[in-house]
Parts: sequence; structure tokens; C-alpha cells
Amino acid sequence: MNKINIMLICFSTLALPMGVNAQSYSIEAKIEYETWSSGLGGQATAPLGGLGMGYYKDKYFFGAGFVLGDYKIQGTSDSLNRTDLDVVAGYQLDREWSAFVGYRFNQMEFTDDEGNSFKENTHGIGGGVMLTQPINESWMGFATFALSGLITTVEYKDSSREDNDGKGFSINAEGGAIYRINTETDLALRIKYQTSRLDYESSNWPHSYLRFGVSLGYRF
Repeated sequence: MNKINIMLICFSTLALPMGVNAQSYSIEAKIEYETWSSGLGGQATAPLGGLGMGYYKDKYFFGAGFVLGDYKIQGTSDSLNRTDLDVVAGYQLDREWSAFVGYRFNQMEFTDDEGNSFKENTHGIGGGVMLTQPINESWMGFATFALSGLITTVEYKDSSREDNDGKGFSINAEGGAIYRINTETDLALRIKYQTSRLDYESSNWPHSYLRFGVSLGYRF
């Protein structure tokens, strides 16, 4: 029976076309460009790169992956490094809809000209749904929506300052298209928007990002 098997990595998506085996594996390499905005007034851009892998068994799927990047903060010479790690598991409800749950970890390390630095470690669990729609024999469109609950801890380089813990959430939506190069290889084009809010004892930190990406996936 023809099926659409789906791989979701960092709540980004690599959709596998119809006709794959009931059990299969995949590996993905991706390059992305992100514009990040803080509700406190900061803006930054960064190229990102990462890898991912997936496992598929009948209507179940599992994915894990990471992306890394160094941000250029507008109007400053400060640096901001980002690392994302995600693990996702899901179930194909029918030929078009799938549901998934996942765990995500994000670390952002900030350093300024005066040597001040801190790391913000954020993690949480969430879930969402995905819609896939074949366009023709070579192209498939997709869209996802996900909601995550987050917990964050700030670690300061200056040990005299206390750690600051916070809680929050993130909402993200993504869409794009997958081109089937051959029976084993797919090229995915995607655009993703995410907005988050982290609340601390004395303040809150809303931020959002817009990410454009391309990925190449191989299954076996």
C-alpha cells in the first residue's frame, strides 16, 4: 500500500513521498538563514547549518536533529551563538494529516565587548499537527503548526550574580514544498515563523524569528 511517511526534525519537516517501504531510515543535511527579533529591541541575523535523521515504521515516525549558528547583532559588535537540539515522535493519522510530540533544547550564549557573557538554556516539550498534500508526481506541499511549553535558566559568567529561571511558551508555523529528485533523494524548501515568550521574576522576554531553509534528504 502506498503511504506518505513523514520526518519532523526541530519541528522542521522532511516529507517522504508515497511508495516508500513500511520500514525505512533517512538522513538530512540543511542550511538555513534566520532573522531574529527581541521584544526588548534587539535584532540579529545568522546562517544556520545542521543534520538530522529519521526512522519510520508503518505509520509511526521518529526524528532527531540539530542546528548551529552565530548571530550578527545589528548595531553592535556583540556575539550570540545558538544551538538547537530536537527529538520528535509522531503518528500518521491518514494520507494527509499527522500528529507529533517532541522535546526541544536551545542554548543561546551572549558575549559583549567588555567580556560580559551569559548562557540561556531553554528546554521543553510540545506537540502539533502536520498537513501534506501531493501536487504532482514530483512535488508535495506541507504545513505544520506546533505549541511548546518552555523552562529556561540563565547562567552568568560572573559567579556573583544569581541564576535567573523563567517559564514560557513558543508557537511556530511552517510551510514549504518537497521535490522528489529520485526514489531515494528529496529536496525541501521551507519557511518558518516562531514567536516565544519567557517570563522571569522581574521581567519578560518576548522574541520571534523568521527562518528560510533548504535541505537535502536521503532515505534507505
